[in-house]
Amino acid sequence: RENDASITAKLPKSNNHIKKSLCPLNTAGRTSQIPPPNVQAYSSSPKRFAMSTVRAFTVGATDSGWQRSIVDLPIDSLGTGDVLVKVEYSGINYKDGLASTESGKVARIDPLIPGIDLAGTVVESNDASVAVGSSVIVHGYDIGVAHHGGYAQMARVPGGWVVPMPAGLDARTAMLVGTAGYTAALSVAALEQHGLRPGDGPVLVTGATGGVDRKSTRLNSSHEWIS
Repeated sequence: RENDASITAKLPKSNNHIKKSLCPLNTAGRTSQIPPPNVQAYSSSPKRFAMSTVRAFTVGATDSGWQRSIVDLPIDSLGTGDVLVKVEYSGINYKDGLASTESGKVARIDPLIPGIDLAGTVVESNDASVAVGSSVIVHGYDIGVAHHGGYAQMARVPGGWVVPMPAGLDARTAMLVGTAGYTAALSVAALEQHGLRPGDGPVLVTGATGGVDRKSTRLNSSHEWIS
């Protein structure tokens, strides 16, 4: 099982061109095609995106046991939030693997759309600070755990969770960095704030086979520290 967020799940980019999607447990590189939703077209209103259903990867308990499925869901079932994002990429994180299994004890709603991070384009917004058409990132908070996440064609989230795409990044690159890279960067920044400088000696990174730790090792090495 790969637990590095550098592996990303590619979701359909348009209704007319079917893409392949990697589900979080499909780590052998096998792919499954996801058909387009029933309706996908911009409405005349700049704030409203006309769409009846979205295709999503869901996990949860059923009468026959724990089930992982690719299903069509009503767009109104994506949860609360004032921003609708057309998902382009979502990373595959270790936490997503936990959320996708009954024994993981991570999912707090049932059923759940996993995906603790995503990048895409805003297609509907009732938040004045988030413009329709802007490229954004969403990660952290309750997404993919207690709020439906990135393993769907669309995600509806609160405006306060939305981060503008930094200059120089696109959706794919942002998810290659992913939650693991962001966490690693915060860790290295904290070390710098506490006075660590090149030449201070070795830096110990524990659990360096995980996504966060591997990226921490790379960041430390790029700062000319010995890791």
